[in-house]
Amino acid sequence: MGIFSDVCQRLAVKHSDAVDFPKTGVCPDLDKTERPLEYPDFMGKRDKTTRRSERVLGKMYRECQVIENVCTQVERKGTVEQVHPDCGLVVGEHVSYVKKARRSRDRYNDQLRSLMPQYGIETEAEAVSGCIVKLHKHMEDRHERYEIERVAKVRIEDLRKRTRQDFFEEFEGEESVGLDHPHVLGKASAWYTVTYSDPDTKLLSFPWVIGDILGILKTATTARTAFSECPVIDNITHQLANDYSSTAEFTIATLQAPNKFFVDKRGTLLPVVQMYVGRYANTLPLVAFLRKWMHEYLQIHVNSADLVFTMLSYAVKAGFMVDLGEAPAGVTKEWLSLTCENVSVKAIVEYSFENGCSLGELLVKFFQYISSHAFKESTTSVMLGGAHVLLEETTRRNIQRKALWTYHMLSQTGDIIEVVHAETVHAKDEFVAQIPPHVWRNGVKDRLTQVQESIELETGAEVQVRRLTGVRGPARGQLYAYGTMDSLRRVQSYMERLIRLHSYGSSYRRGRSLFNY
Repeated sequence: MGIFSDVCQRLAVKHSDAVDFPKTGVCPDLDKTERPLEYPDFMGKRDKTTRRSERVLGKMYRECQVIENVCTQVERKGTVEQVHPDCGLVVGEHVSYVKKARRSRDRYNDQLRSLMPQYGIETEAEAVSGCIVKLHKHMEDRHERYEIERVAKVRIEDLRKRTRQDFFEEFEGEESVGLDHPHVLGKASAWYTVTYSDPDTKLLSFPWVIGDILGILKTATTARTAFSECPVIDNITHQLANDYSSTAEFTIATLQAPNKFFVDKRGTLLPVVQMYVGRYANTLPLVAFLRKWMHEYLQIHVNSADLVFTMLSYAVKAGFMVDLGEAPAGVTKEWLSLTCENVSVKAIVEYSFENGCSLGELLVKFFQYISSHAFKESTTSVMLGGAHVLLEETTRRNIQRKALWTYHMLSQTGDIIEVVHAETVHAKDEFVAQIPPHVWRNGVKDRLTQVQESIELETGAEVQVRRLTGVRGPARGQLYAYGTMDSLRRVQSYMERLIRLHSYGSSYRRGRSLFNY
């Protein structure tokens, strides 16, 4: 009801009185109207009935949940196995230190593995950064959690400090030798190499206790090798070139004779797409990637021609491409005649757009744009080459939600293959929610099987609905769901509609079935 409501004003007064209790001896009580029946989702009250908050905090909370889901999924899949050693950190002098380096690595990893479960720390990233997502269930109390986090950070920092001292022990201490000494750099290289070259190593933080030395080593080797300003972008460009340039002929054929993967129902977008792809032939792998992405993520909910057209319009506005004006008639043969000859791995990797950027950067920037609120809230048409597209609100929201997931998955893995991998796209998770007493009593209690089957039919998730036991107060229910990210989102929407339905008066519900929203 907001901070200016009567209830909130009364609560503020009672809060002030409660603070003065040690002096006045007066302890205010809350009446029934002042006790919340449900909490906004951003408060994270797992043991309470929650509602979807449409305020800014609610929107930020749900967006952060999407990002957190990406991070936890990457961690569960163990993508650290795909990390490859940086040649700039491997020098010939490291060989004589490898044996000792393995012993130090195993000792550090054993101690870190021992510490993490003591505090319920699930990932190495949490342990090293000190940003612990969740502790053991019995440590949910706010003050206890703070103390436990503090102790955990101190112990992990102590482990890293002792490991660094171990590194300098044979040099008679850190103060006795320069960090750029050849033997120091050689040993640092050995610590890095034994960690990143071992396919069985799940933990990677060991060599970074001497990260400053690795920085010196990298600076020294960079002077002798080509330097990349953004290796992740370069990797994406190479992946597009290697994995999607082979589909150039198929993509051209698709643009010449649209099939189910590229449908232009209006007939106005295709000439524009042909014109720009013909002029910028190196975009063919990106068009092929978008087709694959749409197939895996959006299925049939979005017209494929619309998204490719939107990408080209963005590329022109962002300076990647020049504005070619209106598309001439009969553009297919003229603009695509030399396309295949221009598409090769080398040409794609070496080609830069008008602004000097690569194909990988266009992909990343485009997904950053369509995952933004500016794109989701846009009400203007996308215009290019005399054609235009007006994306419906539901379509923009659908694209934005999937693009947000993809963009952050890409930022975590730097791997476009992982982004469209079926197991990644359709990975499953669980969702648990309480069914409020009034909803349980009026719409669920006497029709458990019907409600459960209705939710499963509408959402595609596996659902279990039951009475929640072991809680004080009025009887309430609990819903457990297991499924893909999309199916769980539909479960949440179903629950929100169910709660809203039973929050109105009986006149609103009269004549309406529980299942026809």
